[in-house]
Amino acid sequence: MTGTWLEKLLSQGFRPFFLAGATWAAISVGLWVMSVTGILDLRVPDALKWHVHEMLFGYTGAIITGFILTAIPNWTRRLPVNGRALALLVVLWALGRAAGLMQGLMSPPVVMFVDVSFPVCVVIVVLREIIAGKNWKNLPISAALGLYAISNLVDHLAANDTFADAAVGQRMGLSVIVMLIALIGGRVIPSFTGNWLKKRGVDISPTPFSGFDRFSLLVLLGALALWTAKPELALSGWLLMASGTIHGVRMSRWCGYATASDALVIILHVGYGWIALGLLLLGTEVIWSGAVPLSGIHAVTAGGIGTMTLAMMTRASLGHSGQGLLAGPGTIAIYGLVSAGAMLRVLTPMFSGDVYAEILGLSAFLWASAFVLFVVVYFPLLSGVRQSTPTTS
Repeated sequence: MTGTWLEKLLSQGFRPFFLAGATWAAISVGLWVMSVTGILDLRVPDALKWHVHEMLFGYTGAIITGFILTAIPNWTRRLPVNGRALALLVVLWALGRAAGLMQGLMSPPVVMFVDVSFPVCVVIVVLREIIAGKNWKNLPISAALGLYAISNLVDHLAANDTFADAAVGQRMGLSVIVMLIALIGGRVIPSFTGNWLKKRGVDISPTPFSGFDRFSLLVLLGALALWTAKPELALSGWLLMASGTIHGVRMSRWCGYATASDALVIILHVGYGWIALGLLLLGTEVIWSGAVPLSGIHAVTAGGIGTMTLAMMTRASLGHSGQGLLAGPGTIAIYGLVSAGAMLRVLTPMFSGDVYAEILGLSAFLWASAFVLFVVVYFPLLSGVRQSTPTTS
């Protein structure tokens, strides 16, 4: 091994951000559950808003950044953002998390400035790399990241009564994340699946990107935009349900059923399936008062975002570290834990009283354990401590 473990950790964006994001996912969910059950006083103005914000802009922000910074060299043929520049981004992200926990000791404008500085700097870095590499086709990604940064800002302003709708920033941020998954997932899932099928001589292949995919993305964009602005409208619900159905069909065209024997591939389809199901449930909640409350939100977040991010984190960590793309027992356990935790979280509102608290605690424990296990299994690889092909991943 050449260089120190810290130099290795800061050599590529996915290394520190995947580890930091996974660690924070487990810690923040644990703090939230302890707050809900009365074990801990978080000493923040609104614990629920803090929880949602940290899931959308803390954890997910770290993973998106790690993924994008790692993908940029492939887009631009430039060296990756690393060393001090990467360390500065990690510090800015960590300061945002600390500011969120210290809301009771800091003024809202200061908390907002510290937290929003990170996504703004990420946008600047990504734009610089795309422009320097003349990689114009990925400018929409930088635009989406810009909208994500604005969503973070809006969520802070809404929390301080700048907007009448206190959740508009949260819906905006979630919508941007879902669109990014639909855009990027629509590229990588059929590509990885097709490569896997071809390598094994299977005589089927995912349907190439076509007008149907463009239509599915336009419907999703319209549904999410209307839901962000007017979540109570029946039309929002119907559009969300239509989008969930269409994206379920879109996913079926990628032949995921033929990859069930490879956990690294099939989990990508499972993650996208959660998104499609979540859109359906979210739309159902809008138009039917008897729907299970918050089931759609948690299907999209705990299920879709949680599963898809872990799927990409494990695959990218193995692939970009020169390891074989093989899911060992540890990785399979990660997928099982996040799936079980998400499923229970979606079903939790069906219970009440002590049973509700127990199911909520169990779902949080399982979901957070997936991220703890990711850190335990992948830290040696991501930090450069372990250089040989892992046998327990």
